[in-house]
Amino acid sequence: MSSTSQPDNNNNNSQEAAASPPLIITKKDKIAAVADEIISLDKNIGNTLIEVLKRVAASDRSHVYWTCKKYLQDDYGLLIADSGHVGISDRYIPNLMFPGDIIIYTVVDMLCTGDYIQVLQMTDVKDLVVEHVRVTKVSIIDGAVNVEDPLSGSTYNVAKHNVIGKVVKVITAFSQEWENVFYEFKDRKWLLTTLKKNLDLYRNTCYSNQRQIVSEIERRLSKLKEEPR
Repeated sequence: MSSTSQPDNNNNNSQEAAASPPLIITKKDKIAAVADEIISLDKNIGNTLIEVLKRVAASDRSHVYWTCKKYLQDDYGLLIADSGHVGISDRYIPNLMFPGDIIIYTVVDMLCTGDYIQVLQMTDVKDLVVEHVRVTKVSIIDGAVNVEDPLSGSTYNVAKHNVIGKVVKVITAFSQEWENVFYEFKDRKWLLTTLKKNLDLYRNTCYSNQRQIVSEIERRLSKLKEEPR
């Protein structure tokens, strides 16, 4: 009596499964899946992105800021300030500013040797700090800038996207122009605190022009006391 053998479907399926390579999910695939899920959560993707950024910023705020700035500049050619910005100095920078001066910055388009620029730097503890440095050389290849720290004299390179702005004007504290606009930005209490803090700092430093720095800060404190409240 003959019999016809029947195919073993279970066995065939097992063999096919064994022959198929395992599906490899890459980092790029995982990021794409997260992005797709974020997009599907809300029609207003902006609100969702803000919540995601806030969540990430809770543990790594500096990288969120840095990445957003870099994305806008690299993908859209936009700067944080489209036409420049105004700042109030809270420190002494040789040959540039004293605490209380009004600083006007322009967006960085073309830089030249000798320009003073405002840059973002990452500290050892992954925090962002703003520094003022002097341009010594600009790369024509990638726009990287070689700079000098006016205080220490040390030199280093700064990536183009780390440059916030270029100093185009310094309005000296207590000048007529300064009087017209300063108190629209800061109040008397802030200026008094800032000047006293700098006075304490530079009384205990060993700069060659320490006496000049201290004398100027003391002069500004005296002028502030003469100001009508």
